[in-house]
Amino acid sequence: MDAPAARRALMAGTGRQRRGLLNLGMLVVVVLLAVTVWRVSRPKAPAGHILMPGLHAADIRHITLTRGDRPKLEFALEAGVWRIVAPLQARANRMLMQSLLALPETRSQRHYAAKGLDLAQYGLSPPRVTIDYGDTHTLALGTLNALNRLRYVLAGQQLYLIQDALADLPESAARRWISLDLLPPHARIRDLALPGLSIRALSPSSWTVTPHPPKLRSDQVTQLLRNWTLASAYRITATPKAPAGGKPAQPVAITLDNGTLYRFEVISTQPELVLRRDKLGVDYHLPAAMAKALLSLAPPPATSPHDSGKGSLPSKAP
Repeated sequence: MDAPAARRALMAGTGRQRRGLLNLGMLVVVVLLAVTVWRVSRPKAPAGHILMPGLHAADIRHITLTRGDRPKLEFALEAGVWRIVAPLQARANRMLMQSLLALPETRSQRHYAAKGLDLAQYGLSPPRVTIDYGDTHTLALGTLNALNRLRYVLAGQQLYLIQDALADLPESAARRWISLDLLPPHARIRDLALPGLSIRALSPSSWTVTPHPPKLRSDQVTQLLRNWTLASAYRITATPKAPAGGKPAQPVAITLDNGTLYRFEVISTQPELVLRRDKLGVDYHLPAAMAKALLSLAPPPATSPHDSGKGSLPSKAP
C-alpha cells in the first residue's frame, strides 16, 4: 500500500473511532438522564411512624370515646352506615367519622418512649379523651404543643405528636357528630306529608297527590322527593328549651319504603329554613332557598301544544 492510501485508511479508522466514542458518550448521557428521572419520579415511602400499625379503618366496627366527666360517646357500624348509639341514637356525620377512623393510621414525625415521662405535662394523666377502637386498640389524646400546635397522643408505650385533625370534636356535645343529611343515604320515600300537601306512592312511578294541582306532571313529584333525599343542613344546633315565639311549628312526616318514619317541624323559613327533630332535640339549619324546594311542588315546565299532556298525572287521585 502506497503512502497516500495508508494515510487515507488511517484517517478513515480514526473517524470511525471518533464516531464510536461519540455514540458511546451519548449513550452514557441518556442512561444518566434516565436514572436521574427515575430517582426523581419514583414514589417515596411515607415518612414517620404509624400510631397503630395493623389497624385499618375497614376493620373497625365500634368506637368508644371516654371523655372525663362527659357521657361516653359510642359509634357502631350498622349495615354499612356509622351511627351514634350513645348517648343518643342518630346517623353519624360521615366526614367526621372519616377523620376519626383515619386517626390510627396517622403518621407522626416525632415520637418518644413514654416510660419515665410525666404524662400529666402532656395532658395525658388523665387524658382529655380516650378512643377505644376495640380489640385493645386504644389511643389517648392529650393537649396541644404550644410551639408547633401538634397534639400529644399516647399509643401503646409511645408518645406521639400529630396534626390535630379532630380539634375539640372529641370533647364536644354528641349533637356535633350527628349527620347533616336529613335522610339516610339512598333513602326511598313512600309517603310525604307536608303543610298543605300530601304525596303517597302507589308504585315506584305512581303517586296520589292531595290536593291535586291542575296539569300536575310526574317529574314535579319525583323532583320534590329527590330534593328531600339529597337535602343537607349546613349546621345543627340544640333545640331551644323555650319556644322562640312567632308562628306555630308546621309538621312534616316522611315514611320510607322500609317503614321508617321521620318527623320534622318547620320552625321558620326566613332568614333561613329551620327544621326541628324533637326526637333528637336538634334543629337543622338550611338556606332559605331550600324552603321552596322542600315544602312545595315546583311549577310545571312550559310545554308546547304538541306535548301538553305528556307525563301528566291523572286529574283526580285514584
